Amino acid sequence: VEVGELARGELLTLPDTLRATALADVSLHWLPSAPEVDDTVSVQLLAGTARRLAHLAPIGRDGIVPGTTGFARLHVDDGALPLLPGDRFIVRGFARSEGMGGTVGGGVVLDVAPPHRRRTDPVLLRELEILAGGELRAGLRERIRRAGFEGAETDGLRRETGALPETLRVELQALVADGEILAAGAHRHVATASLERMQETLLEALDAFHRDQPLRPGMARAALRGELADNVPGEIADLALARLEAAGEIQVEGKLVRRAGRAPEIDGESKELLERIRSEALRVGLEPPSPRDWANELGVDADRFRDLVAHLEREGELVRAPGDLWFARGAVESLRTKVVAHLEAHGEIDPAAYKQLTGTTRRTTVPLMELLDELHVTRRRDNVRVLRKG
Repeated sequence: VEVGELARGELLTLPDTLRATALADVSLHWLPSAPEVDDTVSVQLLAGTARRLAHLAPIGRDGIVPGTTGFARLHVDDGALPLLPGDRFIVRGFARSEGMGGTVGGGVVLDVAPPHRRRTDPVLLRELEILAGGELRAGLRERIRRAGFEGAETDGLRRETGALPETLRVELQALVADGEILAAGAHRHVATASLERMQETLLEALDAFHRDQPLRPGMARAALRGELADNVPGEIADLALARLEAAGEIQVEGKLVRRAGRAPEIDGESKELLERIRSEALRVGLEPPSPRDWANELGVDADRFRDLVAHLEREGELVRAPGDLWFARGAVESLRTKVVAHLEAHGEIDPAAYKQLTGTTRRTTVPLMELLDELHVTRRRDNVRVLRKG
């Protein structure tokens, strides 16, 4: 690297150690000789070997009072700087501004990734008071807490604080041991309070689902996770569900989640509809109506019909075939027996023979052939079916 390629204020470091920033919250001491500032003021910033044009904006409602120390937000105007918490800086004014012709103050960097909040927000002031203490553990706790539902990545915390990886690991382990912070996977942490709010949201969503869909055994896990804020990472959502399951609040079975101990609730109207479906399925055998015709016959919409037949399927009374056809289980078992006997006698069966054997139309013959394939009774070989081994 040639000397001419370097610029004042540049820093040599290992890759991904820190990120340059044009925005930082700082602790600022304003000299007694400097003028009082109520709003944003232009300054020259000296940090390390860098000299930059910048703006200072007071944090809080009191402005920048001569001879006092307070908090301010620093905006670097002409290029980001490699800053870390604990870095010191000096600010100078401009001769054209009254009382600002020399050094007017200085201070310490507290936060190189400040949150997007109003400068008068009392929560921001409280956070900065904690960061001003300079304790790494307290600073990490605050950064993770304010990250909210998104949590904080370990690498991000390392870049924000400048802590060495081993030091950071030890401090994060201590926070987890204290119970205020939780590890979500290997590289992300979330405040316990934030996760508990997420768990409340999940339980409320699950209760609403059971109330609105009493026949369904549970809510799809993906749909339940979708009730959380968009910025919630997968590992944090999984942690919230795992904690609820460990606490006995929910049960997770495959892709479904339900309240612990909850069973489908069947009201009087649903009982009557279920009985009508059972009777009709037994009557029609291997020629059931289409879902639309069946729903119209029952006087229900498509979603309600699907919930009813899905319940009977879970109870083992109906079998769903490709093409969204629903058959009585007894009719399917009888078909299975006939097909197996035919294949044991003849070795194979084509669609025409299948149709003759079952006495069905093509509308249901093909779905029934595919159904026995799915049930591992038969397998397709060219245009015929043969008995599956075993």
